[in-house]
Amino acid sequence: MNKFKTDKRGQQTIKWSDKLLKALINDWLNITKSDYLLVNASENTPMTPNGISKNLVKLFQAYTGKNVSSSLLRTIFITDKYKNANLSIKEKKKLGQEMLHSSKMAEEVYNKID
Repeated sequence: MNKFKTDKRGQQTIKWSDKLLKALINDWLNITKSDYLLVNASENTPMTPNGISKNLVKLFQAYTGKNVSSSLLRTIFITDKYKNANLSIKEKKKLGQEMLHSSKMAEEVYNKID
């Protein structure tokens, strides 16, 4: 498990498998003694959308020194998808549905390709 393809550059990536992910989630649920995956630790209640956003920024700040928000992640994801010049209108609409917005919103707000 500790053999990483990016070791040469001093970076590590983990190849996730369904088995590994299930084991980690089960371990986490046992540790938190909660029915929720994302937990507000002080109250043992589900994390609110605002709490998830704040924790996401804290995590990225701690590990990368950069402020990365959920909006930035959406922008990165959509911009990467739109790099494919052959992306059809149908595929753009499907992507919009999956991201819970319209294809117009993706192009105007999230897509950062000029």
